[in-house]
Amino acid sequence: MYTIHADGKLLFDSLSEEVESIALSPKLEQDINKAGSATFVLPPGNVMHGSMERLKTIITVEQDGEQLFRGRVMETEGDTYNQKRVYCEGDRAFLLDSMQTPYYYSGTVRGLFEQLITNHNSMVDVEKQFVIGEVTAVADGETTEVECTIYASTFSEIEERLLNAYGGYLRTRTVGNTHYIDWVKTYGELNTQPIEFTVNLLELTDNMDASDVFTCLIPLGASEIGEDGEYTEPVSIASVNNGLNYIQDDEAVAKYGKIWRSKTWGYEE
Repeated sequence: MYTIHADGKLLFDSLSEEVESIALSPKLEQDINKAGSATFVLPPGNVMHGSMERLKTIITVEQDGEQLFRGRVMETEGDTYNQKRVYCEGDRAFLLDSMQTPYYYSGTVRGLFEQLITNHNSMVDVEKQFVIGEVTAVADGETTEVECTIYASTFSEIEERLLNAYGGYLRTRTVGNTHYIDWVKTYGELNTQPIEFTVNLLELTDNMDASDVFTCLIPLGASEIGEDGEYTEPVSIASVNNGLNYIQDDEAVAKYGKIWRSKTWGYEE
């Protein structure tokens, strides 16, 4: 049996014929080191038809009580029959919502992973936070030295500094009410054969879309490397903004949560 929930409320049951829990064309795409996606169409009688909030509603897909997917609603589109097509992205995309400030790190590779996730958790709402679970992609004592001079998303830092450098796979999973993120050496056996239920559920793909929507902005001025080779930090607005280096849209934060981006304005030529 397959089920889909929205913020914990049942919206689809593969064994039910009740209109309140029917979704059309449900499809789940699981990706390796990407976010994955889920799509479905809600007929007018579905109990959650009018409750899908973009960037806010949390969707989960389960098979016989085991969670296969967790993510958020990204797009909704209605048609002339008042049916609503819903597109969701997987929870690994939550790592796109936070920013890593320029930093220098020297220590274990696992420690860098922990630092990046800790910084991510400090910048996002609780439903987007992760607890570090299994780390088997690198040895506990393996060390690294990293210097980042730009503001970058947590996802891009993990991809560049960890996945591209050491390999392995990011995996998210939920146990009880705890949402874990693992960095594992092997992901398990892969099967690209689609699994059918009603229409279809699972196939392997290689897609990930990131939204252009953000609610917190870190505006930056120019930075440069002087003749002495020293790096000059970019100008921020902290000195004229009560010590804060960012601005936010309070109404958007209340609706979507904190989603971070940065923008640099360099010297004019």
